[in-house]
Amino acid sequence: MRSLPLIDVAGATSEEVWSDFFAKRRPGDRLLRESVLQLVDAARHEEVIALIEAALIHGQPQAWMYEVLAFSYELAGRPKEDIERALLSAVDPQVDYETAILSAVYLARFKNRAPALRMYRQASQLVPFRPEPYIMALPIAREHKDVEAIAWAVEGVLHYAWTGDYAKLHRDAEFAAQEALQIIQERGDKDLEQRFTEVYESAKQRDLVIELTWSGQGDVDLLVDDPSGATCSFEMAFTAAGGVHLRDGYGPRQENCNEKYVCVKGLSGTYRIKVRHVWGNIVGGKAFLRVTEYQGTPRETVKNFTVALEPEDRVVPIVLQHGRRQRIDPGLEQSSRKVSLWRATSRPTFAQAMQGMTPEQQRVIREFQETRQNNPVLAIANGAVGYAPIVRTINDGLQLGATAVVSPDRRYVRVGISPQFNEIIDVFTFTLFGGNGNGAGQPNGN
Repeated sequence: MRSLPLIDVAGATSEEVWSDFFAKRRPGDRLLRESVLQLVDAARHEEVIALIEAALIHGQPQAWMYEVLAFSYELAGRPKEDIERALLSAVDPQVDYETAILSAVYLARFKNRAPALRMYRQASQLVPFRPEPYIMALPIAREHKDVEAIAWAVEGVLHYAWTGDYAKLHRDAEFAAQEALQIIQERGDKDLEQRFTEVYESAKQRDLVIELTWSGQGDVDLLVDDPSGATCSFEMAFTAAGGVHLRDGYGPRQENCNEKYVCVKGLSGTYRIKVRHVWGNIVGGKAFLRVTEYQGTPRETVKNFTVALEPEDRVVPIVLQHGRRQRIDPGLEQSSRKVSLWRATSRPTFAQAMQGMTPEQQRVIREFQETRQNNPVLAIANGAVGYAPIVRTINDGLQLGATAVVSPDRRYVRVGISPQFNEIIDVFTFTLFGGNGNGAGQPNGN
């Protein structure tokens, strides 16, 4: 492994040496990497800092330098402000959502929580309906007792976090809100207490909640046509009008015999609730609907319906007169199409699945339908295909790739070495799709 030749200047500091070097030379990226790696292995962190800073000053930056500089600052015991500056320098001014999230994770790991919160908020401005910024920012805001950040994160979690573990996330958000209110009351700030309470109470409101329950060894599906013309169901987990389908239940276990639809902010108009008997024997041949309008407000109303199941869908229309949504979010509409495509392929209808398929593919679909009808719990054991997970390997640590080329006369061998440095910072699990009756929705649009 080669390294940069040091310039021997008597009495000069490392900063002066490397500044003089980069003022006269432009070494390649590979040579810079190898030199920095040697210095890191030798724990010469101040030397690494001097080298990278000199390269940046003389207009020879590389994308990896800012991250290495931040780690070197930390190892050398430099102030947190220096670490924060190095990390933020790597962020493009035209930052996208993924870059903002990654930068926030780095900042949080380096204990720079205030700028991490700012970066999470920037990510939420870029894509408001994604739940990750609010979920990851909430623990940081609680730790720092940042009331404004808690209010923002709590509102975001209660509006947009409709993943498989949404109940736990919502409980955590409510606990955080109660803690923040206690802090505000101890400070005696009445105006802030009123503003926080208004935000919190608004975040808990739901324009429309529909719950479907039944008993028996069978499957009943809940579908909701909203005023925009979209249908929210298992196949379309969430719609651009704000609807979220939370569960895909089936019998015989009673705790699984239910499905749920939630619309935090809905369009005013008529919602056509469809109840579909998919298969099996349902006790009494009936299902039960519970429709809650304006949940969490003084005008909350609850309507109960008994629906007799028939071969055709049973339709129950509901008119929502005071929906809080004014428009459809184009970004949410695009995301809903992607998730709808995934769900449609993970649970195809019999007629749709058979079109254009090979005999072998048709056999698999028939097997899936038959096992689900006979006993859904045994579907996997019997070989039915319900989901197609994608397994991907993520490398962590140092990887060294080498390519050898032998000359035609077999006298020389040229070896090309390409080291790669990878590190898994944190792993965040979001259950976006569920099985065994525990369906999960995507975020609810604003």
